[in-house]
Formats: sequence, structure tokens, C-alpha cells
Amino acid sequence: MSRAIQRLMKDYRKAEKLVGRSSNEPFTDFANAASLSTQTYAQQMAQLRRDPELSQDEKKYLVAVERGDMATTRRYLDVSSTTPSTLTNNDTSIAPININCLDPLGRSSLLIAIEYENIEMIELLLNYNIDTGEALLHAIDEEFVEAVELLLHHEDLRQQQQKQAKSNNIEEDKSKCQNNTTINDKSNQLFTLAQVALGKEKKDDVQQSSQDVSNKLKTAWSYFHTSKTNLPSKQADGGVENIITTTTDDNEVSEQLNLSTSRSYTPDITPVVLAAHRDNYEIVKILLERGEKVTEPHDVRCDCEKCLVYNKEDSLRHSRSRINAYKALSSPCYISLSS
Repeated sequence: MSRAIQRLMKDYRKAEKLVGRSSNEPFTDFANAASLSTQTYAQQMAQLRRDPELSQDEKKYLVAVERGDMATTRRYLDVSSTTPSTLTNNDTSIAPININCLDPLGRSSLLIAIEYENIEMIELLLNYNIDTGEALLHAIDEEFVEAVELLLHHEDLRQQQQKQAKSNNIEEDKSKCQNNTTINDKSNQLFTLAQVALGKEKKDDVQQSSQDVSNKLKTAWSYFHTSKTNLPSKQADGGVENIITTTTDDNEVSEQLNLSTSRSYTPDITPVVLAAHRDNYEIVKILLERGEKVTEPHDVRCDCEKCLVYNKEDSLRHSRSRINAYKALSSPCYISLSS
């Protein structure tokens, strides 16, 4: 049995676990050529695919977004974002819905609005803080420049609000500590106990950090000692620090390899990569002005920690990510704008 068929069987079992299918059901023998017909494959995929359970109001909500009915969409958004006591008499017949619900094709209301290029509907949905998800990638895929600008602006505003909220919380905590005289009173017994506890925590943190550094150095030296003959020239020049950074990237690699299969785009498809694939001058220019760029892949024979893990876990995905990166780097628009 070839490796491709073995990997297909492995992915099939993963899909069974994701949808909660019973393991007692017979498994299709992919090694048999007769079982690879189009009808059998369609039947297997139909069994694995489950339509989302939508309420009647959620179906009407998605239909209103698809038809561009602003008034009906706003009513559903208002009902779902307010408490029942503040609803008017006309809205009592509408039950609160999940504004981030998906249709049978896996599209949210925002993706539907992007597909139909309804910029007014997109603005309305973003005003109610709907989940954007992969909306930016879908807008780039549709080459909808206005939606791309709107989504980027919305993301900037959300990040500013988060930073402002964090700073406000810090200022409130400081003001509470300053106004609390019992805590600031050094003659109070609680103050001395708190001071002793803080001193112990600082000592423990220093000891823990020193142990972590020593463990990292031991790990790096053992890795350097066992594989120093196979190190590339860049790592050999960089010393132990580069090896430490490569060993600490294992969590990032494992997170990317274990991403949900519900994603429409693979993790290596960033907004600038997708825009370069579409060779859209305006979108590529917008993203480059924001500091985005395509990362050049490592050498094909690179034996750094990341490349070794990617090749071991999923060599096909690793090869596809390299192809996507080189395809983006060879885009005429990207070359002209980045040079």
C-alpha cells in the first residue's frame, strides 16, 4: 500500500473522530481500486458532512443578508444585541439568534455579504462586532478592495480598543491601591505580611528563571553536541542563541500542524500571500504599506528544527507552503511594489 493511501486512511479516521462517528461502522478499503469510484467517495463525504442546525429565525436572518435587506438584518442584530426588557412590541416575535451562525455551505453572514459585494451590509455587520474570522482572506480572494480596507480599519479599531481597555484597567488598579489607606499603612500587620510574601515570590521567580535558563542551555548544548555535524552554516555562526530559539519554536510548529480542518485556507496563506496570488495591485499595495511581506522559505535541504518537524509530520503541507510562498514572491505586482 502506498504512503499516499496510508495518509488518506489516517485523515479519514481523524475526520471520523471530529464528527463523532462510531468506530464500529465498516471502514472503506481505500487500497481497493474499486472503492475509489466517484460515487463511493461522494457517499463517504456525504456521511461525514453534517448540515448546521439553524433555527427558523437564523435562516431568515441569513436570507435577509443574502438579499441585501438592511431593515430586517438590523432588526435581528438589534434583538440579539439587546436584553429582552428593552425590546419593542414589534420585536417580541423575534427570538435572539446567533449572529455568527453558518449556513449549510459554511458561510457566515459576513462572508455572504462579501460574496455579494454589499459594502453597506458589511458596514452594518461590523458595527455589531460580528466575528470576522477569515473574512479578510475571503475579501482578498474576491478582490473586493473596499471590503479589504474596511476590514483592516475595523481590525485596527479593535486593537486600539483592547489596548485602551487594558490601560484603563491598570489605571483603575493603581488608583484603588493609592486610595486604600489600610494597604499603604506600613504600621499595619497586613502590609508587613504582604511585603514578606512579595519578597518570597521574587526569590522564587529568580530561582525559577535561572533554572529555566540552565535547562535551555543544557538542551541547546546537547542538541549542538549530537548534531553539530549536520548544522547549517547560519546556525553554526549564530551559536547557542539560534539553537535555543529553534528549540523554543516547537510549540508554534505543533500549533500550526494541529489547526482545525474547518479552515478554508491553510495557515501559510497570509493576506499578502493571497493578494500576490491574485496579482491584485491595489490590495498588495495596501498590505505592503502596512508592513506586510512574504517570508522567503528556507532552503530545500534545510535541517533546522522547524523544517525537520514539518517534514516529519506533514511533508505535503510543507511542500505546498513553499510553493505558495514562491508563487507569491514571483507575482509581478509584488515584485514591482516591493523592489
